[in-house]
Amino acid sequence: MKKYALRITVAAVALLATGIGTPASAQSTQPTSGPGTTYGPRCTKITSGRLCASVIDANHDIVVQYAKNSGKRIKARIGYERAGKNHWKGWFYLKAGKTKTKLWNDAYPQKGCPKFIGKIQVKGQQTFQTPPASCN
Repeated sequence: MKKYALRITVAAVALLATGIGTPASAQSTQPTSGPGTTYGPRCTKITSGRLCASVIDANHDIVVQYAKNSGKRIKARIGYERAGKNHWKGWFYLKAGKTKTKLWNDAYPQKGCPKFIGKIQVKGQQTFQTPPASCN
């Protein structure tokens, strides 16, 4: 369990370092690449927040994060789509001013740079998605 918690912490720090924790007006939606560690984030602004997807290349992990800026509390789940298949984590509640980060260990192939899409499905609304992300 400690190893998993450490990987979540590393992933969240990597996303914050790439600008997710900064105000939306100061962020770019263009991908940035780290020195062989983090690729992304690829982000999209949705009505009440910002959804981003990244690859932590050193561990081949996929990270999807949603920062909720405004609006009522939601029930949602975060996931990603690769090669036409969805991968979801469990449902959670999130209120304005909070952020939810989900990590999939060893989910990104070691060969090639296939694209994937970060997603959030909001109960009673729709599924929102990021632009395609990859290790490029």
